[in-house]
Amino acid sequence: MRLFVLSRTVTNCQPRTIQTYLYHIRRFIVYVNKPLIEVTKADVELWLLSLKEKDRSPAYLRMVHRNLSIFFNWMVAEEMIPRSPMRN
Repeated sequence: MRLFVLSRTVTNCQPRTIQTYLYHIRRFIVYVNKPLIEVTKADVELWLLSLKEKDRSPAYLRMVHRNLSIFFNWMVAEEMIPRSPMRN
């Protein structure tokens, strides 16, 4: 997480944006309760479904999806995981 924050800071992300990324990423990690390298597309979909069932707005769900996608794409670029579960 520290490396992700550093990367976002270097690319001039606003502190509030970074806080939002971290909030959603941490909540997702707690939800899946397994190493990120083992996360699947189904894990992400189930989490988004659980948020939808809590009456989260479509805009909120898109933001969460986007934040996770940015994080997992960064992990792929940094060669921490071979493939993003957000792909496709």
